[in-house]
Amino acid sequence: DVMVHPHQYASKKHAQKNTGVIKNSILRYPRSMTIDAIAEACVTGHVVAFCHAEDTGIKKSFTADCWRYQQIYALDLDNAGKDQKKFDCPYYMEYADALDHVEKQGFSPAFIYTTGSHTDDFHKYRMVFVLDRPITSSLDHERVQKAFMSMLAIDGHTLLDSSCIEPSRVFY
Repeated sequence: DVMVHPHQYASKKHAQKNTGVIKNSILRYPRSMTIDAIAEACVTGHVVAFCHAEDTGIKKSFTADCWRYQQIYALDLDNAGKDQKKFDCPYYMEYADALDHVEKQGFSPAFIYTTGSHTDDFHKYRMVFVLDRPITSSLDHERVQKAFMSMLAIDGHTLLDSSCIEPSRVFY
């Protein structure tokens, strides 16, 4: 299960301007979708939360308290700050190399897609993985995220955007 906001945004910037509206309404849009349909939503301007969440009755907004379970994990590989060039970044990894890196460890993402910040000169992308079973506790969720961070690390430096691991993250 995932949550997919029904509005298609023309850009990440446009979606980010509407974060409050999205967070206040996305709980109304839980979906059981195929991986292909989720991938399509990701690349056509929909905002996606890769978990099942429910209204707590306390707040109407999507917060970590709303998180119930998750089987699909999206990993954000930004490679570095916006002003860096790939030649200046010792931990830069293009998506083909990142795919090879995780496959050598015995893992295969369900799909990979470039993000709104991606350029031909500096790759920014997401790898989406589907686990064998849903994760139902926040402690196990944290363990899964830490395992992904270790898997996508070079010399102890994670390639993942660590701000994208909280349970109530929405992806633009």
